[in-house]
Amino acid sequence: MLFATRSVMVNAPVEAIWSTLVDKAEHPEKYMPFKPEILKIHETFPNGLLREIKTEYMHLFERVTFDKNAGVVKFSVENHPVYSGFIVEKVTPPEDPDGLPLLTFTMDLQPKSATAEQQPEAQWFLNAAKPELIYSGVNHLKEIIES
Repeated sequence: MLFATRSVMVNAPVEAIWSTLVDKAEHPEKYMPFKPEILKIHETFPNGLLREIKTEYMHLFERVTFDKNAGVVKFSVENHPVYSGFIVEKVTPPEDPDGLPLLTFTMDLQPKSATAEQQPEAQWFLNAAKPELIYSGVNHLKEIIES
């Protein structure tokens, strides 16, 4: 199982954070450190989309759903040969009126077989779940939102 989570407070209004999360889901190329080989939205529906992303390191289909009331953008892995599961990006309003919203990233993936994590298709996920990369990715998104 690959499970990782990271939360940071963001000095921005909840609506600005939400807008960035939606934009990141709809236009991931703007937030990626490299240009994808394939980036295609195959289907849109009232609360989300089905997208395909292929880079030098991975090929992924994701069903992305938006739940504005819960502040959740959920990326469910579709038809991947190695993993099933999801990634969630969530914005939580501050409890205190003077507080800051919380941005949380959670990866929760299950290998489909005992040898799944030895497959080449697993390497991108294994790398992405490393604590230092989760920390770096969430802090990078925080910096984008706050700027």
